Amino acid sequence: MTRNNLTLLLLTTTFAATGILAACGPGEDCEITKTCPDDGGGGDGSGGMSSMGGAGTGTGTGTGTGTGTGTGSGTGSGTGGDMGTGGGAPMEPLDLSLGYGHACMTNGASKPFCWGLNDKGQLGIGSSSSAYLPTPVTGLGAVRQIAAGDYHTCSIKDDSTVSCWGKNDDGQLGNGTTMGSLAPVPVSGLTNVISVAGGGAHSCAVSQDGVVRCWGSNGSGQLGDGTMTSSPVPVVVPGITDATVVVAGTNQTCVLVGGGAVRCWGNGFYGQLGDGTTGGASSTPVSVVGVSGASLLEYGAGHGCVRVGTTAKCWGYNLFGQVGNGSGGPQQTAETPTDVVSLGSILSVAPGRDHSCATRTDGLVRCWGYNSSGQLGDGSMDNSLVPVAVQGLADIRAAYAGGIFSCAISNQGTMYCWGDNGFGELGTGNTTDSSVPVQVQLPL
Repeated sequence: MTRNNLTLLLLTTTFAATGILAACGPGEDCEITKTCPDDGGGGDGSGGMSSMGGAGTGTGTGTGTGTGTGTGSGTGSGTGGDMGTGGGAPMEPLDLSLGYGHACMTNGASKPFCWGLNDKGQLGIGSSSSAYLPTPVTGLGAVRQIAAGDYHTCSIKDDSTVSCWGKNDDGQLGNGTTMGSLAPVPVSGLTNVISVAGGGAHSCAVSQDGVVRCWGSNGSGQLGDGTMTSSPVPVVVPGITDATVVVAGTNQTCVLVGGGAVRCWGNGFYGQLGDGTTGGASSTPVSVVGVSGASLLEYGAGHGCVRVGTTAKCWGYNLFGQVGNGSGGPQQTAETPTDVVSLGSILSVAPGRDHSCATRTDGLVRCWGYNSSGQLGDGSMDNSLVPVAVQGLADIRAAYAGGIFSCAISNQGTMYCWGDNGFGELGTGNTTDSSVPVQVQLPL
């Protein structure tokens, strides 16, 4: 995806799981055991965030609008350009998306790389072995955007078509089958795509005409087609023709539409749809209450965030305080968007699994919510209901939140990550967790 220093682009991250045990919502598939906080996702899907993510993605990721000097999300993105010429300097990362236990990026040459957990082939490297360093995605070529879901990943290619890879039990790869793939496969029938998102076990895309299409798991109505029938090929979300960015949660989907409004669908049991209700689901889009003029949209596992002006507003599941309104607990939800407290002016906001991060206009990063593996980056493992300072970071253009890890990219093109590293998702070449940022070993 093309970036520049004047446009804050919206990326999806997905935003997918909590790190290494998908949060175990009702009816969800928990595959890898490490920790198991409930994300309130409910419904089907393997659990996780959407651009975790956040596009907005992260997210987030995608094509978006707004101004600023970077982009971000819980999947987010940054500006383009080479970090240097000659001398073996690594290429500056352009687009980054964090999933359940893996991360994917594109560099200044639009080449895709992934690292971390790979048990379902979500890295796209032709094997199911985890990678502790950024590793080239097999046979994909140049890409415009990359979006990590729980156990799968999707990307927009240079020709504006979409390819996906990884787990495919629910048809989330969109190629008409339910057979997983260790390498990218084309999504059926998509052209002129400007934004893509990977969720728990579903995926969505926006085309240039503003129409939204989704595919994969649909037990909570997250495909938005008015049914709860899963589909291995894209189906149209009726009634939306002005979408610019799509983001996906565990079993929710949201889009940024004309005027900076937001519409969501899927599981809303804990207020994840932002429409002022709880206890149910919607298989068709509903409007998020009180949001207009948003220039950034991102979604985590079960909570979403927008940037309006330079203010972060979040809604949804809030067990660990990930909404950032100063409260949290088993009965805590935010059914409509609420301002993140004690944060200040932001460039980007990035909801993850059960935590969130934001990049402030002064280049500093703040995170809040669940902190079991140090994903808040403050040197502790203490949860926080309000934003805390990430240690040692300055001049950051975008921060991202994943399962139980987080990342950031500086204006100089350096990437840092922190939190859980059990599958190499910090990109340091080892599996040592860190409660403070460590530098990712970027490819040359």
